[in-house]
Amino acid sequence: MADVCCVFIWKPDLACSSWWVPSPSWDMAEAQVWALPEEELTDLFTNLEKDGDRRVSFEESQFGLFSHMITFFQGMSTPLKEPRLSVLHERLSRSTEEQMSPAELPAALDNTLVVPRTGLQHAAITSYGYKLQCLRIQVRQIALERDKARLDLEKAETWCLQLGRELEEQYIALKHTQSKLKDVQAEIEAKELLLQQAVNHQVKLEADTRFLQGKEASLQGKLNHAMKESTQLQNRVTEMAEKLAASEKLVLELQKELNHVVKDKLCQVEPHSPDLPNQNERFAEIVLEYERQCQVLWDQNGMLWRELERLRLQLRESRAERGLPAGEMSLSMEQLQEQLRDLKVQLETKTNYYEQEIELMRRNFERERKISEEGFKAEMRKMEDQKRELEETVAKYWAVIDSLEEQKCVWSLELEERFEMEQARVGQQHTKDIYYLGQQLDQEGEELRTQCRDRESLRSGTVLFLSWRTRRGKKGPGRQSGTAA
Repeated sequence: MADVCCVFIWKPDLACSSWWVPSPSWDMAEAQVWALPEEELTDLFTNLEKDGDRRVSFEESQFGLFSHMITFFQGMSTPLKEPRLSVLHERLSRSTEEQMSPAELPAALDNTLVVPRTGLQHAAITSYGYKLQCLRIQVRQIALERDKARLDLEKAETWCLQLGRELEEQYIALKHTQSKLKDVQAEIEAKELLLQQAVNHQVKLEADTRFLQGKEASLQGKLNHAMKESTQLQNRVTEMAEKLAASEKLVLELQKELNHVVKDKLCQVEPHSPDLPNQNERFAEIVLEYERQCQVLWDQNGMLWRELERLRLQLRESRAERGLPAGEMSLSMEQLQEQLRDLKVQLETKTNYYEQEIELMRRNFERERKISEEGFKAEMRKMEDQKRELEETVAKYWAVIDSLEEQKCVWSLELEERFEMEQARVGQQHTKDIYYLGQQLDQEGEELRTQCRDRESLRSGTVLFLSWRTRRGKKGPGRQSGTAA
C-alpha cells in the first residue's frame, strides 16, 4: 500500500512539478481498504468459479467482484458514483462469453482499463503492471520449482524402473546360479553314487579276497597235508626200497657165502672119510637153514614189493584227488609251489590294483567335493552379499521415493497455498486498485466539473462583463452628447 501511495503522489504530466499531499478523505479510504477482512477476499475469489471447470468468465468475476465492492463502498464517505461503475461494468462486459483462469483475470482487467487517463492514472496503472509483472515472475518461479520437482520425481521414477530392471536381472542371475547349483548338486549326488558303487565293489572285492584267502589257506593246508603224506609215502617207499635192496643184497651175499662154504667143505672133505655122511647131513641141514632164511627173505621182499605197490597206488590216488591229470602225475612239488606262488602274486596284484583304483577315485571325489563345496560357499556368499546390497539399495531407493513423495505433497500443498495466497493478494490488490482508480476518476470528474463550472461562471462573468461594457459603451456617447448639449 505504501508503494501505491508513493506512485500516486507524483503527477508527471502536470505543468508544475509539485508534490501532491493526500487528503483526509484519502487516508480514511485507505484505512477502510486495509480494514477489509481477508476471509471476505478469500471467499470472493474462491466463489468466482461456479461451473466447476477451474475457469471463471467475465460475468462471474464481475458479479462477484462488484457485488462485493458495492457492499464495501457503502460505508465510505465518498462512494463510487453509479455512472463510473456502469461504464466500467459496460467495458468489462464486452467479452462475457470468453472464459479465463484466475491467473488471466488481472491482465484482462488491465486491458479493459486501457482508456485515456491522466498522469496519476498512468502512474497507478504502471505501478499495478509492475506489481503484476513481479507476481508473474513469482508464479513463473513457482512453476519452475514445480517443474523441477516433477523432473526430480520423474528421475526418481526412472531410477526406480532401472532399479526394478536391475532387480529382475539379479533375480534371473540368481535363478541361473540356483540352476547351476542344482546341476552341481546332481553331479555331486552322481559322484556319491559312483563312490558308493565303488565302495560296494571294494567291499565285494574284499569279501572275494577274504574268500580266496580262506580258500588259499584251505588249499595250502590240503597241499601241506598232501605234501606231508607224499613225503611220508616217499620216505616209506624209499625205506622199503632200501630194505628190499638190502634184503636182495643179503640174499645174494648169503647165496655167495653158501656157495663158498659148500665149495670149501667139498674141498676139505675126503671122498672116503667115515664122517662124510655126518657132514653131508650137517651140510644138508645148513643148506636147508639157508634156504629157509632165503625163503623168509624172499617172503619179506614180496611183502615189501606189495607194500611198495600199495604206497605207489595211494600216491597216485592222492594226486588224482587233488585234480592233477594223469599226464601230470610226474609233476614235482616245486612246480605246485610255483603255481601257488603265481596265484598269490596274481591275487595280490589284482587286490593292489583295485585298492589303488578305489583310493584314486576316493581322492578325486574328495578333491572335487571340496572344490564344489568351496565354489558353492563362495557363490552363496556372493549371492548373500548381492542380496544384502540389493536390499540396502532398495531400502535407500524406497526411502528416497518416500521422501520425494513427501516433498511432492509438501511442495504441492505449498504451491497451492502460495497460489491461493497470491491469488487472494492479487484480488485484494486489484480490488484496492480498482477502488483507488474509481475514486481518482471521481475526484478528477469533480475537478473537471468544478473547472467546467468555473469556466462557465467565468464565461458567464466574461459575457456579463462584456455585455456590461457594451451597454456602457453605448451609454457613454449619449451622455457625452447630453453633456455637450
